[in-house]
Amino acid sequence: MSKITDQEVKSFLREFKTLIRTRHFHVVPRYDNNQALIALGINRKKQKKLLLELGKLNYSSGPKRDVDRNGEVWIFGTTINTTEIYIKLKIIYHPSGNKAKCLSFHPAEEPLTYPLRPEKTTFET
Repeated sequence: MSKITDQEVKSFLREFKTLIRTRHFHVVPRYDNNQALIALGINRKKQKKLLLELGKLNYSSGPKRDVDRNGEVWIFGTTINTTEIYIKLKIIYHPSGNKAKCLSFHPAEEPLTYPLRPEKTTFET
């Protein structure tokens, strides 16, 4: 697959956020997601706010084929306090109406990469 562009990520996020705002949104209630929210002290309202704050610099990878169902998933990350959070998002396209889904929202099991972030420059003395 070719390298993802800023515009492709922005387009996905714009559509995803529109679906959140129009209440066409669902968080999959997986055990690890629920435990992470409890451990981080985040309620569903705060989680929704964090998802609405995602931008292109939070992009990590995707779109990738969803291994469980038809469609594609996108991976994003953010930091809450000092914990890096792994976020897997998907838009379900359906003739009766599209729906945004948050499939994963929990501490990252390994460090994420952020290909759209500018590379950090280090200065040696």
